[in-house]
Amino acid sequence: MRKFSFFSFLTLFCLSCQMKDSKSGHVTIQVLHIQSDSLGYRLLHFMTGRELVDTVLPTGRPLQIDQLKEDMYLLVLSWPRTLIPHRVFHSREFDPHAEDRFTLTKAIYINPGQSDRYVVGLDTAMSTEAIEINAGTRLALDAGACSSCNLDEQYWNNYTDFFARKEQLVDSSNTAFYRAVEQHDSRVHEQ
Repeated sequence: MRKFSFFSFLTLFCLSCQMKDSKSGHVTIQVLHIQSDSLGYRLLHFMTGRELVDTVLPTGRPLQIDQLKEDMYLLVLSWPRTLIPHRVFHSREFDPHAEDRFTLTKAIYINPGQSDRYVVGLDTAMSTEAIEINAGTRLALDAGACSSCNLDEQYWNNYTDFFARKEQLVDSSNTAFYRAVEQHDSRVHEQ
């Protein structure tokens, strides 16, 4: 029994040492150029969806997170809606809690070993109302000294480029098809 206890303790000790080796550390996330009194911050693990942070901070005050491991995360910024679109107003008849908050999301690859400060923001200062009107607003990331942290930008650029090319090809195929139908092309009618 003593041997079993000793080996169990030794195994657990080795595992805990290995777990401490993984890169983790203190990280600061600063949000710039959003003109609001306060912002809601949520930080989720990208793959598991586990919520790590859910808080509201005054604008300009950075989000401080301890013991954050190197990985991909999703930062969600939110505030109470100032402009309510008709579709949201109409859906409140059926669901009174529908979309009470406006959200902006940003995927961030965080590597505390390379950089402990990440700056997320817009290119120019905008009010929350202007952001809500311009629903396609993108957040930019300045990862400081972290050379590998722009991987998320490369991924999203490739992702959006793929769907833009796909949409362009589908549109050109549709245009060619309808043009052939209008010209009574016999190859179209055979199919």
